[in-house]
Amino acid sequence: MGPQTLSAVSNSEPRSLLAATKSESAGYYRQIAAKSPSQQKFLKGWLNRAYKVILGGKNGFKIFI
Repeated sequence: MGPQTLSAVSNSEPRSLLAATKSESAGYYRQIAAKSPSQQKFLKGWLNRAYKVILGGKNGFKIFI
């Protein structure tokens, strides 16, 4: 990542950035499955990965897998 990207990330609201990242990831996985039907069988798992539960706490965000 370059300096502009890092600056944009550090100046973003964490929940909004996280929601956008999840959405982009899910869209990417959907594109793969749409372009290659043999990959459809993996789509559910990929979407589960994209939308994992992430909770914020007083010590930052924690990812629950």
